[in-house]
Amino acid sequence: MVPLPAGASYDTVIDATAEAGATLGVRVTWNPQVPARYDDGRPVVVIARGSLGAGSFLDTGTMAAWQAAGFVVVEVILPGGNVDGVASTGTFDTRGPLAQSALVDVVHYATGAAVDTAGAPLTAHVPDALGWVGIAGMSNGVNLAFAALARRAAEVDGVKWVVAWEGPFTDQFLDVELQSYEFKLNPAYELGSCEDTACPLPALAEMLQFDPSAQGFTNMPLQGTEVTLPGILYIDEDGSGAYESPEYWWYMVATEGDDGKYVVTPSIELAEVIDAESERLFPDGARPRWLPSTSWLRTFWADRDCSLVLPDLAAARPDLAIVVAASEEDHIYLGVPDNPHVTALTHHLQGLGFDFVRLNPDASYLAALSGAPIDKLPDNDAGTSPTWPDTPAWLEPELRDSLADRTTAAAAGLELADRVHDGVWLPNLDGPLYPRP
Repeated sequence: MVPLPAGASYDTVIDATAEAGATLGVRVTWNPQVPARYDDGRPVVVIARGSLGAGSFLDTGTMAAWQAAGFVVVEVILPGGNVDGVASTGTFDTRGPLAQSALVDVVHYATGAAVDTAGAPLTAHVPDALGWVGIAGMSNGVNLAFAALARRAAEVDGVKWVVAWEGPFTDQFLDVELQSYEFKLNPAYELGSCEDTACPLPALAEMLQFDPSAQGFTNMPLQGTEVTLPGILYIDEDGSGAYESPEYWWYMVATEGDDGKYVVTPSIELAEVIDAESERLFPDGARPRWLPSTSWLRTFWADRDCSLVLPDLAAARPDLAIVVAASEEDHIYLGVPDNPHVTALTHHLQGLGFDFVRLNPDASYLAALSGAPIDKLPDNDAGTSPTWPDTPAWLEPELRDSLADRTTAAAAGLELADRVHDGVWLPNLDGPLYPRP
């Protein structure tokens, strides 16, 4: 066991059930100096990390918020990853079925339904850890968490709540198609026009251009290495007939296709526009080799787009309590002021029939955990969601040292854990259900 300044931590290994012989590296962190929040034990949270790679561990500032709230924090490295010497074997699949299975495996360990490879349960280290958990999906971890829960709903009844922090979902949101690499707003996008699971861009077909002489680039998700790509899809804002920075262009995430070549993963919506305009965009059949076919993309996104299976999750687990957490300045969508991935997800989850869906935690919880003035924080009722241009008033303000980003998810998790523990489902609260921390 490795002592930390404000708590304790240990690394362990569990079996990965999706691939024979594969294992998953797990880190558990908690603060034994903080008394258990409840008479019957400590709340447990499983972190579903962002990015499109194999994940990483929470940084010191973010971990401190969860520790101060009294959580037992369980983190996993997805198959194929290695962080701080904590490795997971098996096949990396860009947040596909193997990654989703890994999240379910660590949930089983966190709830006591499975032991590590040494035969020890989590409670061998943290005896008062509760036998039910929440999941905090951070950024792209939101898509990972909902996809995993939906596809394995019968196996994860020990998951009682989800915090969805600034998370993209759907194929369009995941590839950040509404803003460029330089955080420039897509000229084809009209603020406030996104629907629950898609953003119509009717002007895109006419605006879209391809410059075969320009050089684009992308990154490999696992290695993080930059890959150059010949040709750029862009919008010719100055009418020059060629890409010129800082015109809007599409930067996408690379993965490996079945042929082993580098390809990018645009949304199906964008792929369909490219197909419809292919004769104009690629005269003489000069379609770039790195651009995957729409049929390949349909298969790729069918395994990864959680919006496709969220209705199944709502039908199987309407009791799953959810807080969508977000601040005014999104950590990814800096150039998209209406935060459509946040508002669309909130509205969509409510429309699917989950019993409790709230945008941002109760102001009393965030104030207690962060020390921020309660009158500076939004206090949105569960079951309600904003529309543009009123969205900013519903989002957490950008407080000093990114306080909102570091503590909003933890405050939301604390509220949900308290609500689940006591069975309190009022749309708003007068104050925290428990005085600690």
